[in-house]
Amino acid sequence: MHSIHQLGKAFNEFIHIEPQQKLVDTGIYSIIRHPLHYFLMLEMIGMALVIQSLWGWSLVAFSAVVLVFREQQEEKALEDAFGDQYRQYRKRAVALVDILFTKK
Repeated sequence: MHSIHQLGKAFNEFIHIEPQQKLVDTGIYSIIRHPLHYFLMLEMIGMALVIQSLWGWSLVAFSAVVLVFREQQEEKALEDAFGDQYRQYRKRAVALVDILFTKK
């Protein structure tokens, strides 16, 4: 909830960036891009551990695919809207897509 509060009016369940919107890159966002995605995945993993079933882990896998897809869409929209400012921010803050798809 802290990350939603930090976004303020910029929070939207749809991928939409207002022309006057500013890039939020402070607080938790200074470390993690899309922190809501991380916390949702942690919550889903916790629930799968509690219910201890294949069904729970299937939901975790499905959620990961959906979140990565959404994160890729958000990344493109943010880069289109903020350009170099977002590209610089992306270099210093990690995201789920970086962890899953960046070759070491």
